[in-house]
Amino acid sequence: MASLTRDIDEALRLLDDPWDDRVGGELLPELSRWSAKEKGLDYVVRVAAGEGMAHRPDAFSLLGILWPHEERAYAAVLAGVSACHLETCVAAIESLRYWADRPDRLDTLLTAGDSDVPHIRGAALVVLAESPGDRALAALEAGLTDEDPEVRRLALIRQASGFLLHGEEARKLVLLATADNDAEVRDYAYSTTAVFWPEHEETRKTALSALGESEPERRATALWAFGDMFPTGTGGAAVRRSLTDPDAGVREAAVAAIGMWPDHVDDVADALVKAAGDPEPAVRVRALRALSDRDGALDLLLAAGTDEDDEVREAAVILLARHSADEEAFDGLLRALEDETPDVRIQAIVSLRDITARPESARPALHTPLSDPDPTVRSAALEALTLRWPTHPETHTATLTLATTDPDSTVRADAITALAVRHPDQAHPLALRAATEDDSPETRSRYLRLVTLLWPDDPATLPLLTDRAQHDDSEEVRTTATEGLARLRWLATEIA
Repeated sequence: MASLTRDIDEALRLLDDPWDDRVGGELLPELSRWSAKEKGLDYVVRVAAGEGMAHRPDAFSLLGILWPHEERAYAAVLAGVSACHLETCVAAIESLRYWADRPDRLDTLLTAGDSDVPHIRGAALVVLAESPGDRALAALEAGLTDEDPEVRRLALIRQASGFLLHGEEARKLVLLATADNDAEVRDYAYSTTAVFWPEHEETRKTALSALGESEPERRATALWAFGDMFPTGTGGAAVRRSLTDPDAGVREAAVAAIGMWPDHVDDVADALVKAAGDPEPAVRVRALRALSDRDGALDLLLAAGTDEDDEVREAAVILLARHSADEEAFDGLLRALEDETPDVRIQAIVSLRDITARPESARPALHTPLSDPDPTVRSAALEALTLRWPTHPETHTATLTLATTDPDSTVRADAITALAVRHPDQAHPLALRAATEDDSPETRSRYLRLVTLLWPDDPATLPLLTDRAQHDDSEEVRTTATEGLARLRWLATEIA
């Protein structure tokens, strides 16, 4: 973010302007430029106490970063830890990572770790993982049996990636978590085991045991984590059997695993081709992805372009783009522009936009969907042309036509915004008129932001923002106009 202020007083005045929390959170670090000033610390302490317009939770990390040796700053953080407001309390706990030299920090974190509120316990665990010593370690181990699965997951992550990373104790604790009754905890435990201890015999036993679980979800989780480790032997046979599992999620995980196996492993391609005909669309998509760069893939992708399922057709369009130098593949992308489903047509537009082969054949084809019945398709075609061929005369003509005649307000706004990049003189009067006349509050707000950003010094900008801030019938538009006026005040201060 650019420098906003010339002195601490101006910084504090700007921070107390009526910004929303999001903008306030961006402005508060502006005080870092004035951290040597006592007024800056006074202000952030006040914000941490819930006063002022700036976003309160951001204040705690700022106190730790800028004033780590100030007693008042630390006292404000401790007060935040005791706050009744959850977001404030969590932010204050998270900021304790900046106060590692404080002798009472560990006790504060351990107390927070015993809270009745799961979010608070989880926040404490994250910081405790950065704390050495047996008491912090014991708290992390206890977190693995917490009643809340999110807290257990956080404890597990810290066990695996923190100071226990290479220890035998960490491996045992993570393996225990593979039996957790929460799917996300088990998933992370399996993945961690596969990443950090892939060659360990206990890992292989755990994986093979999980592949025989009675619950399909657990079998699928094990395949996602371990399947690519077993191209041969007992494990490979178990993965292959999973291709005919009655559960589609298990079959999809098996296809993903086999797709990672080396090409020289027996029957890999045959198994994937067979999976490309699976009755479940997600499995077919996974098989097509695994086959897309192998010999004979083009025929399968072209056939998938007529699949009954739109997600399979969309995946085929994405993968056909890799073969766009081939005439048949390119023709397949052109046919996809006429698909019955808008999402498939949009993906065809994106693929034609991004291909490096035949760009001059792709460009004229992308003018056709500019008259598509679906407005999202028209916007996608406009975006493709203005990004890939921004200076082409036909792109300019098409953009101006959509900006002035398209029946959809979002498409017109997209076109006027694109027009403003290279032809601001044509876009400006269109944006001014639409900011007051457009039927959609959302697009009127877009035009106000565009005018404020590109033409802040134009004589028409200030009256427009003032009028919309006072008289627009939409609260969203009035808020946007008010923020625009604040930006003009900032610019006036900066330039003065």
